[in-house]
Amino acid sequence: MSYKNSCKIFANNFVWVWKQLAYMCLCVVVFSLLSGLIALPTIKLLESNGFFAKITEVFEHIYTSPSELNETFKEIILSFLNILGGNFGVYWPSIIGFVVSAILLPIFAVNVAEYTLIVITSNRVSSLTGLGYTVTLVSNLGKASKYAGLKLLFDIVFVILEGLLFCLYLIFSKGVFLTMLLLAVFVAISIVLMSLKTTILASFAPLMVEERKTATKALKMSGKMTNKAFARTLGGAIVLNLTVLFVNVFFGVFTIGVGLLISLPATTVIIAIFKTINYYNTEGKRYYLTETIIVEPKKIEKTFENKGNE
Repeated sequence: MSYKNSCKIFANNFVWVWKQLAYMCLCVVVFSLLSGLIALPTIKLLESNGFFAKITEVFEHIYTSPSELNETFKEIILSFLNILGGNFGVYWPSIIGFVVSAILLPIFAVNVAEYTLIVITSNRVSSLTGLGYTVTLVSNLGKASKYAGLKLLFDIVFVILEGLLFCLYLIFSKGVFLTMLLLAVFVAISIVLMSLKTTILASFAPLMVEERKTATKALKMSGKMTNKAFARTLGGAIVLNLTVLFVNVFFGVFTIGVGLLISLPATTVIIAIFKTINYYNTEGKRYYLTETIIVEPKKIEKTFENKGNE
């Protein structure tokens, strides 16, 4: 129900994708300039060792020789680790700056956008109020930053887990059959991990928006609220993440990356809508699916804690 209704609300408010795209483009410009200033020595070091040339080979192999992708990924990872590891003593300030400006800050910025979109979605579905993206972003920047910072900790953990999983896949994938089999396993486990994170944090931002909870209290309550409808939320999150993966791969491969300009901001929008609608469904709060259709879900009262006391 949460997934289906989220898709309907997404389709009816597709204009949010263009606003999110503008925000992402601005972030790309800012973080590129920041990375250039802070991490310029590291970027030059990687470039002089042919690292970026290896990355371009990935895109070439996608269209010319997909069977060589695994070996190319292995070379890129080993090259990256060898270059930075061998020069860390000299370049460590620049390397740390590169990691912060090119990886951590972009994730933080996406989290800020997600909170902003949840505020916009909440107002839209609760009272048909249309909030401006920029005004909402600026007026909620403090709360959004707290949300983004705490969520970033979870993002780092899950990125490390998925990175280790990908490395294991590259190590053991040999031969066409085994490679395809392990790829399917890798994708399946990755989807489950992403969906678990979505499920655990599903009510985090909505609690801050709807019930005016502090970031730390909302995070604690989100874990407890997950017990109310864990299976349903996880099921919806799996379908959502499968959809997101398929759309991004399709748009990325078959449009030579151009389609990602739409699919990436759309991903942030649909995830924000899903979390909002899942909260409304779990708490039994009425909301507008369209201007003429009102959904009145039944509140889920039963929790695992109550179940254990019965």
